[in-house]
Formats: sequence, C-alpha cells, structure tokens
Amino acid sequence: MRLHPLILLSFLSVVALCLPVATAQQSSSLNLRQGLTASEPGVPAVNVTVDKRRVPLGTLVTFTLTPANVVRSSRYAVTLHFGDGKQQSVRATEVSHLYQAVGTYVYRVQVKSIQLPPQVSLIANPNPVTPGQPVSFFAQLSSSYPKIQYRFSFGDGTASAWQDNPRSNHAYQGDGRYSAYVDIRDATQPFGGSERKIIEVKGASKPFRVELSANPVAAKALKPVTFVARTFPANQKTKYRFEFGDSQFTAWQTNALTTHVYRNSGNYRARVEASRFDSGGSTNATSAPTIVAVAYTPSPTPAPKPTARPQPTPGSSPSPGGSPSPTNGSSPSASPSPSSSPSGSTSPSPGGGAASPTPGGTAQNGGGSSSSSPGGSSSSVNGSSPNGGAGNFGIPYKWWKYLLIAALILFLIYQASGLLFVSRPTFTPFADQGVSTVANSERGLPIDFQLLLNRNVSTGTYEVETSEPHFVKNSGRLEERQILEI
Repeated sequence: MRLHPLILLSFLSVVALCLPVATAQQSSSLNLRQGLTASEPGVPAVNVTVDKRRVPLGTLVTFTLTPANVVRSSRYAVTLHFGDGKQQSVRATEVSHLYQAVGTYVYRVQVKSIQLPPQVSLIANPNPVTPGQPVSFFAQLSSSYPKIQYRFSFGDGTASAWQDNPRSNHAYQGDGRYSAYVDIRDATQPFGGSERKIIEVKGASKPFRVELSANPVAAKALKPVTFVARTFPANQKTKYRFEFGDSQFTAWQTNALTTHVYRNSGNYRARVEASRFDSGGSTNATSAPTIVAVAYTPSPTPAPKPTARPQPTPGSSPSPGGSPSPTNGSSPSASPSPSSSPSGSTSPSPGGGAASPTPGGTAQNGGGSSSSSPGGSSSSVNGSSPNGGAGNFGIPYKWWKYLLIAALILFLIYQASGLLFVSRPTFTPFADQGVSTVANSERGLPIDFQLLLNRNVSTGTYEVETSEPHFVKNSGRLEERQILEI
C-alpha cells in the first residue's frame, strides 16, 4: 500500500508541531518521592502518601498521614518535611502544600515522643509537731523530668527560694494548723504545684497535776473542814482520794469535794491523789500538802445563878417554922401562942431577952433561952421560910419573875399604843385666786387649796381623799377645768 505523498507530508507536519508542546509540558511539572520516616525508638511509625507523584507546577499537593490516633495524640510530635526546605507540625491526617519550583522533591515524616510535665506531691514528717520542732519536707515527682526546680511554701507566711533540691526543713513557732505546698518549674515555664498539706502544730502536753485547797485552814476541833481538789488540765474522767493527815482518808471517788472533822488540835498535812483516765491510759498525780491548823476550844461552863440573900427585917415576928426554944425535958412548942397565965408574955420585952413561955408558965432565960437578934427579935437564915414564905418587901421569892414579865408586857403595850395613837396631821384650807393653765381672766379657779401640817406630826405618808362631784370646779362646770393644785 502506497501512501499518498501529500498525506504523509501532512502527518509529519503535525508531529513536528506537537513535539515542542509535549516538551514544554514536561518541563513545567515536578516529581515527588517518599523518603524514610525518622522516628525515635519505641515510638510508633506514621505513614504519609500523596495524591499524585507528578504534579504540574502551581498545583496543591495533598499529603495523607496514618494512623490517625498517633497523629492526633498529644504524647507525640509529628513533623512533615516537604523536601523543599519547609516543614510543618501536624495534628490532622491531611495536609496540603504548594511547591514553588519545578523539580524532584523527597518528602518524609518525623515522629517524636513528647514528655509531659510530672505531677508533684508533698510529704511532711513528722506531723503533728510542737512549736520549734523542725519538719522535713520532700517533693515527690510522678516521673523523672530534666532541670526541675522546687519552691516550698510553709503556710506561715514564709517560703523557700527556687532550688534544685527536692528537700527542705522548717520549724513553726506557734500553735496552729498550717497549709504547706510545693511548686515546680523547668528552665522555661512553671508546671504547677502540689496539693495543700495540713501541718498541725500544738504545744507539748502539760504534765498532769492536782491541787488541794481547804476552808478554813485555821479550823476548830469538831468543826467540819471543806476540801476541794482541782486538776490541770481538767478531765472529767478523774477520781480522787483524800488524805487528811490524821490517819484518816477517803475511798476513791469522782467528786472533787469532801469534808472532814478533826477531833484533836494540831497541824495536819492534808493531800489528795488524783487518777486520770484517757486514751493514753491512766495517769496519777499527788498534790502538795495543805496545812490545816486545828485549835481545840472547850465549851464554856455556864456560871451558876446567884442566890438571893434577903436581909432580915428588924422587929419581925418569928416565923412559924422557926427553931423552938429548948426546955427542961419538955418538947419544944410548934409556935408561940399567948399564955392565959397573968405572969406569961407572948412578945419579947423591949429591954431584955425574950422569954419563951413554957407549959408551966415560967419563962426560961440564960442558957436555956432561944437566940434572938440584937433588937430582941429572932431572924431567919435566908429571909424566907423553908416552905416558900415571904422574901424582901413581903413578896414571895417565886413571884419576882412573874412581876418582871408583867412589867415587860406593860412596856410593850405602851410602845404599841404610841404607834397606834400617832398625832394626825391637821389640814388648813386657804381660799384665794388660783392660777392654772386653763384659767383665764373671766373664769379663774375659785380657790387655791393649800394643806398645812402641824409641826408635831411625825414623818410619814398621808393621803387626801375627796368626793369628786363636790370638789373644786369652776362656775362653768367644764370637765376640763376640774383642777386640783396642792
């Protein structure tokens, strides 16, 4: 088959024209090649692909990264290198890039592990502590991290400087509850701090002691003495045993008060023993001795009442119970009686001794006469007869007390009558023109009622009673003009 020369020439012309166009298109495209993925040991690999390997200049190239969980994880840093000197940290699975020149580019991805800042906790020992006792603080990290620094805040207004050492010591000076913590940082930024740690500081427990007081300390025998025990610090679960110094003591009791009676005089050293029960067990303490001075005061003996000794009255007749005059062999007569004999006499003679009548009618004198007073009359020893005869002034002795009581009753009646019959006040009215805020020139008050008391009226409270309808009123009988001025 022979081609027509004209057709062959036309075909060759078309090929000649297309060759420059294909060469021009080939010179305006770029080529992409995948390089090796750079990853640290133990870090998962990330794959990257492009949508086309030969890309015309000026066309965006889309890169796809897998797996997505590694690309999006905050624990890893994924960096895409485009091969033209540019790179980008990515957290998405698709990234676009525009190349600026024709050429062949090798792209690659780099994966690194990101180390998160560690957590820190504060350890304090000992806790609780007493004032002045040092506390050791330690900052404990959850994981190792390079170039970490620490700053301790102790909660009492003081803090340490930034330091590389994770340990610090501090002593608190006062009782209280203090909130301590520690902050951490690296060379560029702070990472935060620990939770607050409560440090309890309280004074050392005071020793258990007991005191004893007595009232009165200067006591009297056979009189009660009160003892009171006090414990420091106070504790409700405390028992007491009192020793009084006279070999007497009480059993254990919960009451901190007791009484005791000393029977003899002397100085006694009393003390009390206390026993406290708490979570730490029992603790005993004994008080210092309390001196109780006891004096013995004997009961006063009542003085005997004086016996009245009435004086004899001159000229008194012998009492019926007087001593009889002895006779020669005859019994004494019971009482003197007038004799019927003309020679006998019943009354003593003014000029001499009194002759006692005898049954024979003869008077006995000399050694056989009865004793008589110088005035010629016999006297009684105590001024009264043994059977309650008359005393002084002729009044029986047992009636003196009744007379004294009667006089006292009369005196009280007299005093009471003085209270009942007190002088009453005398009121004197004076009628004159009164003055009042409701009075005027036309209708003034008719009277000014003044009360005068007598000077002999005793001090007291007195009332004035009036009958309202008949008391002071003005002529108009207006209710608001019923005025009483005193």
